[in-house]
Amino acid sequence: EVKVKGLLLMGLDQREIKILDYFEDEGVDYSRQQVSVEVMGSDIKLTRIPSQAYVWNCGGDKLDLGNRWDYEKFLTQHLDGYLERVVKPCRTEVDELFKKP
Repeated sequence: EVKVKGLLLMGLDQREIKILDYFEDEGVDYSRQQVSVEVMGSDIKLTRIPSQAYVWNCGGDKLDLGNRWDYEKFLTQHLDGYLERVVKPCRTEVDELFKKP
């Protein structure tokens, strides 16, 4: 059993899931897999619920565990490239997939 801390998003529709797939490079760097998630309720009791998570599938040698993701560095050094490389193509693909007839 593997445990990680993360963010649990609930109530997503298929369009929103497709956007996350694009963001996480699903099928390339990560694969979306069924998992069991422990959540703490208001009574501080842990509850397990079925969910999905993006799991790294490129091997441990390609993980950069020495550097933590830095929001400020991302904004100043990587945001423009990210918007061009990821957000614009994602928007085009998702708009096409979910175009209303």
